[in-house]
Amino acid sequence: MPSRYTPPSTRNIRRIDSPKSHGYQVHVEREGKVITKHFSDSHYASPAQARKAAMQFRDQVLATVPPPANKRGYRTIAQSNTGEVGISLTYMTRRTGTKKPYITVSASVAPGKMVGRKFAIERYGYEGAIAAAKAWRAEVLQQRQQQETQPPKRQSRRSKAAAATPPSTAEA
Repeated sequence: MPSRYTPPSTRNIRRIDSPKSHGYQVHVEREGKVITKHFSDSHYASPAQARKAAMQFRDQVLATVPPPANKRGYRTIAQSNTGEVGISLTYMTRRTGTKKPYITVSASVAPGKMVGRKFAIERYGYEGAIAAAKAWRAEVLQQRQQQETQPPKRQSRRSKAAAATPPSTAEA
């Protein structure tokens, strides 16, 4: 049986190869609404034409729907047990076997790079730990936003040359 060619994935389009159906599915989600449509290979002259039709439909849909609410790297919907984005209630087990509650918080300082911190409920109280975690997360995200808006720093020729030459280890 010959193998099927699977083209690289395209934004909002996936290839469906199941025992009953072969084709491309367009899937766009905005503001809780899902727009989806399947373009079957059997309804078109070739799989390439089904893909082309799916891409045209996707472009029409993206032109009519609003842009995504969140920016890349910023979660906007909480998926934690506290109801806050990036903040959750966790328990750390001590050596003695007792569990101690913490509020843990994480934030993305750059795409693909996360940092985290924990606040002891024993020390801050539940509401105080949540407030401290919110403040810490807001500060980290604000620093990230400032770094993204600032142009990259240029190095002078001297600093480039100094960085390229290793320091001497011989002492007199």
